[in-house]
Amino acid sequence: MNQAQRIVTRLIGPLCLAAGVAACHDLVNLAEQPQTFVDPASYFKTGAQAIDAVNGIYNALMTWDDWIDPAWQELTCEGPDIYCPSWWAFGYRGASAGTWFAGRTWSANYLVIRRANDVLGQLDKVSLDPALEERLRGEAHFLRGYAYFELARRYGAVPLRVEPYVSDGTYGDAPRAPFEAVYATIVNDLKAAAQELPADFASKTYSSADRGRPTAPSAWGLLSKVYLTMAGAELAGTPLAAAKQQYNDSARVAAQHVTQSGWVTLETDYMRLFDWQQQVNSNEVLFQIGATHQENTGPELVTFFNPPDYSTGGGGGAGFLSMRRVFYETFEPADRRIAPGYAVFAAWKRSGSASDPGTPTWYEGSVPDSIKTQIATATQVGWAWMGDNACDTVGWSRYNLGGGRFVEVSPQIFTMKYVDRTALTKSQNSNNPIILRYADVLLVLAEAENEVNGPTAAAYDAIDQVRTRAGLANLTAGLTQAQFRDAVWLERRHELYAEFQEWFDLKRQGRWLGIMNNQIAGYPGSSRPSASICQQGRQPYQLLLPIPAAEIGANRLITQNPGY
Repeated sequence: MNQAQRIVTRLIGPLCLAAGVAACHDLVNLAEQPQTFVDPASYFKTGAQAIDAVNGIYNALMTWDDWIDPAWQELTCEGPDIYCPSWWAFGYRGASAGTWFAGRTWSANYLVIRRANDVLGQLDKVSLDPALEERLRGEAHFLRGYAYFELARRYGAVPLRVEPYVSDGTYGDAPRAPFEAVYATIVNDLKAAAQELPADFASKTYSSADRGRPTAPSAWGLLSKVYLTMAGAELAGTPLAAAKQQYNDSARVAAQHVTQSGWVTLETDYMRLFDWQQQVNSNEVLFQIGATHQENTGPELVTFFNPPDYSTGGGGGAGFLSMRRVFYETFEPADRRIAPGYAVFAAWKRSGSASDPGTPTWYEGSVPDSIKTQIATATQVGWAWMGDNACDTVGWSRYNLGGGRFVEVSPQIFTMKYVDRTALTKSQNSNNPIILRYADVLLVLAEAENEVNGPTAAAYDAIDQVRTRAGLANLTAGLTQAQFRDAVWLERRHELYAEFQEWFDLKRQGRWLGIMNNQIAGYPGSSRPSASICQQGRQPYQLLLPIPAAEIGANRLITQNPGY
């Protein structure tokens, strides 16, 4: 156990004894959650202290400004795959400057950047074991590159701050850097991290206790996504657009580095990726945000994505976010990623309190045979138009079976990716938000290879690895380049649904505005909505989020994003 782990273990030891061993399931996550951050310029002189300072960078990720809530909340409803009620996230109208959480991820990522800058500046001033220093430099570079990538995709061109903080009254004043400069910084940081980080968890001072930290394949994998973004529609109006095909090729090469790592591989069991007790040790997950069972150290994912059921996580599920029916129907029937009882909930209890078992509620694909005949003649079994959104059919219908027996047939399709039955409160859930995993990188490889060379055997092999794990046959042979591109984009939706990639993907593909303003046809047998009026609605300015008012007030050299 390293010094950082000993410090954190002393802090949370009494809590572990009170809550049970399961409440402290992996020390690597706890090691990344120190209680405070001390300015490294006046703090670290030894290797143990330097590790503590780097741990402080990670600590800025699982906060109420970032991955406990707003980081994923900003992204969830900005696509066609997840149903969100009108009051949640940005609602049906999209981002606005007054939304309470808009801008929090700006503050969170700049805190990561500031701490990484301080660490990198201090490493030049102390004498450490060369292998440890290289590793710590790699972690800081990776985290800074990740934070700037988050900022660029959410907010556009942003100020570049790459030097340690100096309290001189002018540090906060910084203009937006050109897009090409921001992305050059991201690329340089991740390239440096790819060389400095350990290749695995048995080199450059890493051990199995460091699971959860990034490795060289993590840097290469994230870099592949950066290059694919640089080749995409978001940068079409910048000087980077001229090198579009070069960036596609760079994405392909960076992804190949991950495939050649020798240890990164797909999990055989898809849902093991989301088992909070096992995911930190997965050879597929390349970077994840560490959560624990301490209060305010876990994301609120369970509350929103689970059906109304107090047994699925602390505070119970609220049933707010479910898979849209039209998206669900794009999956092949044999796809394990939508298998009831395995990947989506097959049945649950609709409860008003933890002590009230409620009425059994069945997912429509799992209605018992004895009941099916009694509801077979009902029109649109289980479907109801929901609230003020005429574009979605969700809800449930209650059928009287006689003798005081009722059944509710629900069309809502809830993912099982976020379940923690041991959590005590909604912010103690230990599901680690996954930022990058190998399946994502394989699909980047398939897409980039197709853009550079067409649908080659290498492109097919990459996507077929993902499909095989899902229980599907290989992709149809002989596709054109355009057909293969569409197939990869659909596979990304199927593989990564509810993992907060959709908005970023649709923007770089140049499809987000069109899709969010599509007309949505009514369901068979329905009298509404009218396909001619059913709109989701987004405006071009909402391709970016609003800069927080606090930044505009403190930074005399920055202006608000247009439209806000």
